[in-house]
Amino acid sequence: MSRFSNVSKFKNSVLKTHKKEEYYHVEAHNSTDAPPFQATRSLFGLKNQSNNLQIHYLKNTGKNDSQKKNVVSTGNFKDFSFSNFSGNENFPVAIGCDDTTVKCFQISSVEEEIFSSKFLSALTGHRNRVDNVLFNPLTDSVLLSTSENEIIVWDLCKSAIINQFETSANDTIQQLSWNEFGNTFASVGKDNKIRLFDARNNANTLIGDAHSGVKPSRISHLINTYIVTTGFNQRRDREISIWDTRNSFSQPVYTYKIDNSQGVLNPIFDSDTGILFLAGKGDVAVRWFEVNTGSNNFDQTCFTPGTFQFSAPSTYISSALVSKFGLDVMSGEIDRLLLLSSDCKTIYPVSVTVPRKSYIDFHNDIFPDTKSDTTQPLTNSEYLEAKSLSSIPLFSLNPLRKIEKLKNNDLMENKDKNNFAPIQETTVEKLPSKNSEQLFNKKEIVDSLPHTAAQQVPKQPVTKTKPLPRTSLYRFTTGKASLTVRMDDLKGGSGGRIGVWKANAFGRLPPKIPCLINGADVLDFKFNPFEANELITAAEDGKIRLFVLPEDGLKEDLEIPHAIFSAHPAKITSILFHQTIKNLLFSSSPDLGTPCVHMFDISDWKQPIKLRTFSVSDNILSMAVGGKNQSLLATHQKDKSLKVFDICNGKLLQQTLSHEGTKACRLQFLGMETNFLCSVGFSKGSQREIKILDAENLSKIETFSFDTSPSILEPFFDEDTSLLFLSGRGDSIISIFDINLEEFKINFLTRFEGTGPTQ
Repeated sequence: MSRFSNVSKFKNSVLKTHKKEEYYHVEAHNSTDAPPFQATRSLFGLKNQSNNLQIHYLKNTGKNDSQKKNVVSTGNFKDFSFSNFSGNENFPVAIGCDDTTVKCFQISSVEEEIFSSKFLSALTGHRNRVDNVLFNPLTDSVLLSTSENEIIVWDLCKSAIINQFETSANDTIQQLSWNEFGNTFASVGKDNKIRLFDARNNANTLIGDAHSGVKPSRISHLINTYIVTTGFNQRRDREISIWDTRNSFSQPVYTYKIDNSQGVLNPIFDSDTGILFLAGKGDVAVRWFEVNTGSNNFDQTCFTPGTFQFSAPSTYISSALVSKFGLDVMSGEIDRLLLLSSDCKTIYPVSVTVPRKSYIDFHNDIFPDTKSDTTQPLTNSEYLEAKSLSSIPLFSLNPLRKIEKLKNNDLMENKDKNNFAPIQETTVEKLPSKNSEQLFNKKEIVDSLPHTAAQQVPKQPVTKTKPLPRTSLYRFTTGKASLTVRMDDLKGGSGGRIGVWKANAFGRLPPKIPCLINGADVLDFKFNPFEANELITAAEDGKIRLFVLPEDGLKEDLEIPHAIFSAHPAKITSILFHQTIKNLLFSSSPDLGTPCVHMFDISDWKQPIKLRTFSVSDNILSMAVGGKNQSLLATHQKDKSLKVFDICNGKLLQQTLSHEGTKACRLQFLGMETNFLCSVGFSKGSQREIKILDAENLSKIETFSFDTSPSILEPFFDEDTSLLFLSGRGDSIISIFDINLEEFKINFLTRFEGTGPTQ
């Protein structure tokens, strides 16, 4: 029997990628360096293409992730760190920015998914860009940050410096790691040195020679006095070194050669199971080892490679480990890795499971007690007083024990606090189903008991049902062309002529259609939304004309406009009325090399007032007015830039690139009570696509690609039904989409095919 006594229960662990439907589709920052990436029990964060911190919920998977709007606006940054106690509803996040500050935010929303971020403070003390930030494992009021060769230990309660260290002058610190008790931390740097610091004492700093290669190294604490580093030797081989702090870093106690690939290895250690994962930048495989740190003499037997190796669906660039409290323990999942693909667009969830014959019961042998992600072992004052812990409180992952503990704690707390009398037997009134009341009334449900003077029952927490998947009411929408032709024999021509006829006039049109004659080619025209008989035209001569149509229709050509004024020195490409403010008109023009948008008050057509001028970088191809307060002007330029202006003060609020394709796009605000902007354009492969953006920060919320065609699509949005109609010149079909403004999903419904190509 002795030959089986030391067999590890994690020896046969299996790494398996989730189904494709459970992938996360993101838009992470793509650069030569791996973007910062970290996960908690319920969400993960990464640096997006706008150089901001983007938050995603773990339970929202697939292409139509509704949480892409959760952005913490920080400016460009190099690293960020979630608090180790991110299981709480509110927890801090620290971000090391390029402006030499460490910005701290409070993130709220673990259970309710009502995301919010609150700015707490900006820590100033570094002279250059902040490279690394890391929270203390025992309290979220202590933080490490580095800038080149400088290390600062922060007291976040007072925004003050606890301690400050400097390494060699030619060093740049590449990574930090706290020990499990939070009193010391280690670093590796560009000078190929490994260092150990006491966070509260400048003395007793240990230093040793780490990896001799020129590429970056990484570091992580193991259990007890052991530290692991990954790096390159002089022959450019990737290697792992195990260090014992009791040896004063004179040399590693064990070194293991991996291979000769060029990607930097990121060590991820699970202290509960003793499993070390190695995720290399640009690798496909994820290597894992069992590390036994219980022995006083660390040798080859203490470092065992995993039995079953793993390959991801594609190469990956960054990785993160999900908190233990976010795992599916009833399926034998002991760990879960998140791998960010090399194109920075997909995250692969990888579950690490221990095979068992049955998963009906909780397996205590593979789930040792773990550290809490909600309760801090030390307070800020205790840490500053140099209080040390001999052991860290641990908590069970057994769901049944957690429920029993919560019940007992709630009853004891309420009994001590409120001095409740013992609960007596009583008859409970019959109540309607909780699920039905939650689903239809969406109100908090409280069980009612007959009132007795000696009895008070603490209110039990309401179990929230998982929301049902949303189904569009218009999923069976169809289009049908009339059998009879409403209007036939339409004629067109040059010379700035606009034909006008009654909409209720069916059949073949007369040979001579009465027209509005402008005297110059018309580039755009609009009906006044507040005056049905007024039509405004924009022409190549830079003039805007007003035509007032008779109530009974136009009988003959109308050559003289009711009013006319010169709006631009060059041709006017487009005009637009404000939807809620009467007599507010926008016009765009190249303006002889200085493209701009003018905003006019046309209350008095004899003397129109130019209220604002919005200067842009290139010729305007599309514009839209909207927003919650109807105060935003969005423009798309020929240089593929998308700009948002405040029409009240004329300031430029945000700008970004619109679509990767070279053709123009069209803009449309989605309703009068939202800040969501729809942009219809082309992707890099000339595929037509729809983008929904938040006009406040121009962050992309959802993207939907659907076909390949050269024609530019015109969007028409019905706010009452949330249906988006897309029609392109030369197309014979009209595509219909359902825009879900609650979950931010674009659902394709159907296509309506007409009798011929549209213009």
